[in-house]
Amino acid sequence: MAEDRPIYMPGLQENYSVSNSAASSNEAIPARLAMAEPREEILTLDYRRIKKGSFEEFHAIVSERIWPYAEKIGARPVGQWKVMYLPNSSAEENDEYDEVYSLVRYASFNHYLAARESPISMGGNGPDFQQLLGAVEILNTITFSQSTEFLAGPMWGSKPHYTPSTGENFQLNN
Repeated sequence: MAEDRPIYMPGLQENYSVSNSAASSNEAIPARLAMAEPREEILTLDYRRIKKGSFEEFHAIVSERIWPYAEKIGARPVGQWKVMYLPNSSAEENDEYDEVYSLVRYASFNHYLAARESPISMGGNGPDFQQLLGAVEILNTITFSQSTEFLAGPMWGSKPHYTPSTGENFQLNN
């Protein structure tokens, strides 16, 4: 299970100013959060078939390199589980892949879409984002198939938050 803990995100020791030019791929994009809006929470139940015997590696990459950025942009990981097969069960384990379920909470379906389509607008493109991109690339090499289901209903504990970006472009002031 993912730990549900307070998140401390210290400010960067960098100064930014609003840029009049459109942001290029080389420009720094800092995290800029608008006010969080109340939404209807959802859970995503992600199912993956991954390379046999790679669950420990998969879980380490997700928990150390993907979940921190997801938490930064307001998602709340609940947990991740490998499917186990009991000796007297009618279900049979496949020799070619392991099965993994992950559960993550979002403030709303719009929050989920924003996290997928434009995570930079919520969390910036700093080192943690670069780490996320590298992790996704590695996970894609060991994942055979993936599907996502959406679950709705009231949750408990530390709620997710969705803070849409302000739409401004920034430049780094050295």
